[in-house]
Amino acid sequence: MKLIVISHGNLSAESLSLAQQMVKSEISAQALSFGHEQEPEEFSKELVSLIKAFGPEEQVLILTDLFGGTPSNLSIPLLEEGRVELLTGLNLSILLYVLSQPLSKDFKKLCEGAKKAGVESVVLAGEFL
Repeated sequence: MKLIVISHGNLSAESLSLAQQMVKSEISAQALSFGHEQEPEEFSKELVSLIKAFGPEEQVLILTDLFGGTPSNLSIPLLEEGRVELLTGLNLSILLYVLSQPLSKDFKKLCEGAKKAGVESVVLAGEFL
């Protein structure tokens, strides 16, 4: 399984770096940053090339910062059931979950678990206390 973390600006690189410092992982991960000066077509070509470089047998989870944002919108056409999946709402809990999973984990279960980890990490403290 391969992981691609994409965001506007440096959020992806910084988040991935921090998560990798916290968790030793067997999962290969790469961060891509979409800059406001970057042409979407250029970025899309870079993303397609990266996924193709992994090989057709590799499963790829793409994490992006914001549903409806350019990184997510450019990732959606690349989805392949069972092979390439997209999860939006990037946060540290999602990254820690994904990076802590064994390579042998079922891809669909990994994606579902990552979503659950992200959702469960959102807490309004005043309601909780």
